[in-house]
Amino acid sequence: MNKYHMDMLNANSTLHTSTSDDTAYAKLCYELYHQLPAISLLIDEDLNIVSINHYGSSQLGFDHTELLGQSVTTLYAEEDLTFVTRNLNLILQGQTHKSNRWECTRVRKDKSHFWVRDTAKRVEGENKQVLLVSEDITETRYLINELEKQAATDPLTGLYNRNKFERHLEQAILSAQTSQKKHALCFIDLDQFKVVNDVCGHIAGDELLRQISKLILSGIRNNDIFARIGGDEFGLLLQNCSLNEAQEILKKILNKLLQHHFSWDKEIFTIGASIGLVAITATETNAEECLKMADSACYIAKEKGRKNIQIYNPDDSEMLKRDHMQKFASRLNHAFENDRFVLYQQKVFPLTSNDQKQHFEILVRMLDEQNNIIPPNAFIPAAEYYGLSTKLDLWVTENTLKYFCNLQQKFNTVCNINLSGKTLGSKEFIEKATLLLKQYQIPDFTVCFEITETAAISNMAQAVDFINHFKAMDCLFALDDFGSGFSSLAYLKTLPVDFLKIDGHFVKNIIQDSMDLALVRAIHQVADIFGIETIAEFVETREVNTVLKGLGIDYGQGYYLHRPEPITNIT
Repeated sequence: MNKYHMDMLNANSTLHTSTSDDTAYAKLCYELYHQLPAISLLIDEDLNIVSINHYGSSQLGFDHTELLGQSVTTLYAEEDLTFVTRNLNLILQGQTHKSNRWECTRVRKDKSHFWVRDTAKRVEGENKQVLLVSEDITETRYLINELEKQAATDPLTGLYNRNKFERHLEQAILSAQTSQKKHALCFIDLDQFKVVNDVCGHIAGDELLRQISKLILSGIRNNDIFARIGGDEFGLLLQNCSLNEAQEILKKILNKLLQHHFSWDKEIFTIGASIGLVAITATETNAEECLKMADSACYIAKEKGRKNIQIYNPDDSEMLKRDHMQKFASRLNHAFENDRFVLYQQKVFPLTSNDQKQHFEILVRMLDEQNNIIPPNAFIPAAEYYGLSTKLDLWVTENTLKYFCNLQQKFNTVCNINLSGKTLGSKEFIEKATLLLKQYQIPDFTVCFEITETAAISNMAQAVDFINHFKAMDCLFALDDFGSGFSSLAYLKTLPVDFLKIDGHFVKNIIQDSMDLALVRAIHQVADIFGIETIAEFVETREVNTVLKGLGIDYGQGYYLHRPEPITNIT
């Protein structure tokens, strides 16, 4: 390539000094040099232009001879001058023998800019010169910029997306660590957004998100970073901002949201937000941890009634509980992927009932990496919060049925399986559990689903439909933790359940507490009127067991009667 370009550069002198076949070759090289679809320049040791081809001068908007003797630096944007000048001088000094290539901005005669890719190489000879060939890459650069923009932007709102936001957050954390600057991270979750989606549809929901984005943008400073980080959740990074200043900004944003009335197809909605706030100081470590803390604070804001701003406090008991759940989220997914759940069974004994059937409650445990047992109260709340409870209920149901089916013997057994409140509204569970019950036909074996009292009465119609569906498949139902929501018993007329499981907190104190004793007696009497059998939980002593028998309680369950034992032969 060097010889080719040198031939073109020397073609003019060759035309005047030779009459041989070299003249024709030189003429061809001269014509090609000027027609070459790239800007080609020869630069001397003072960085002045010795030669430029016709195509190059035309692209730059100059006459062909107008640039000769001028400094090549006049053709570069100011921000690139230092970089380009240093590189050209290094090449002239012979400190590199390889072609150097870079991308930069060129300046035309009319001061307009365009992007080029320069390739520079020192020309061997008596004089120190550099051959510089520049290719116009403006269109390519534009496409790259557009792709980078799309990769960093939420297509619905035009805000930054989560990835771009996390990069800005990492930079803020670094500046807090190195320059002692203070910033504030805010996690904003819209209140009642799901209502808009459910009532008016997703098109309305999308329009609401666009309106909210513009509304919040109008209330922040120019140097703040605002992003949509998922669904109806937004991230706001308030740079060089104390917690007190951040609170004032967020209060104004919250007021703007509450004053904004979203109208769609004659429906009008008032939209608030729950906001979690975290101070970014030199002690913070990474973006992921900061976002988790902001999410925890936002969760507490929602728990306190929404339309709140909650500052993250690592010593707050609610924060500790929330942080615990977050840590279990990834562990739960890992447990599903690696089959790290195990089943236990605990017998339910007849106290006054003449039922000859065996009763068991199926319990689920999780294994850690060292195969230690993790109790349910450590991971069930996280499963509930992160939408994994129905998946867990299906796993328990399938593996319970598989276990008893594989025993290949006749049973006279009722097997209780606990269900999450969220499972009552799950079409997926209804469809898959129905198929499982049909697949595993076990003689004299009855599934009894346990649902909590609070879950049942919170959506009565949904619970009744769910219960009736599975009762049609010969399943039984127990109302668990009965008494915890003991405000009205009228709903027992509506809920077609077979058992009431009396909340163990009342049962375990019936010897010492006359109020608990009276409450357990009353629950049993009411259940008896409705034809519902009672099961007392937390039977932990002989004395409690004796009193329960005296009250006429039908069944008992607890450590005094039987401790849970593992089910080991599921295949």
